[in-house]
Amino acid sequence: MTFPAKHELVRTVREMARTRKVVFDHSGAFLFNRTHLNEPRVVDILCNATEGVVTIHHDKGSTSTYSVLSHVEGAEIFLDADIRTELIVRSVEPLS
Repeated sequence: MTFPAKHELVRTVREMARTRKVVFDHSGAFLFNRTHLNEPRVVDILCNATEGVVTIHHDKGSTSTYSVLSHVEGAEIFLDADIRTELIVRSVEPLS
């Protein structure tokens, strides 16, 4: 699912996080222990996302994926491509 503009994506991420429509994918991709982030902190970061910290990834010809940087924790939060109905946090990875 592609958003026509980053500000629309940011608005959607913030709204979904504020209404707590956030689901965490607890696969091995999560690195909470290494990045010192817990779920409430991730939700807080998403609630306050700005265009400056959101990245739209167009790679490998697949659907867009999105990520939000947390400069405080030095981590990047990757979101599922379809965020209009549910905000799925796919992984939290340290910035390299």
